[in-house]
Amino acid sequence: MHLSQINTFNFRQLKNFSLALNKGLNVLVGENNAGKTAVIDAIRIVLDTNSAEWVSLKASDLSTGETELRIQLKFEELSDHQAGVFLEHLTNEKVEEGAELARLYINLTAQLT
Repeated sequence: MHLSQINTFNFRQLKNFSLALNKGLNVLVGENNAGKTAVIDAIRIVLDTNSAEWVSLKASDLSTGETELRIQLKFEELSDHQAGVFLEHLTNEKVEEGAELARLYINLTAQLT
């Protein structure tokens, strides 16, 4: 299983953002304040990782003037065991005539009240 795509809506400077990732190593390169850390933090927030640094959502994580944000992570190439573990959460997508692949989507939505 690997993370194949990240979609964000109103998350920091990633207002309407989509990034496809390759299986294996991916490198984020860009100028300061381009959103590299926002991409990593989006993954960490959705997966609630146990890193040494605590990352949680704050009102400042919303794009300026917005009241709702969404982050979606898409995982592909699940093994049979992984598909069994996440069975009730899987989405089957048609990839070619007659063939479907199981994909796992994890979504986070937050709203400022």
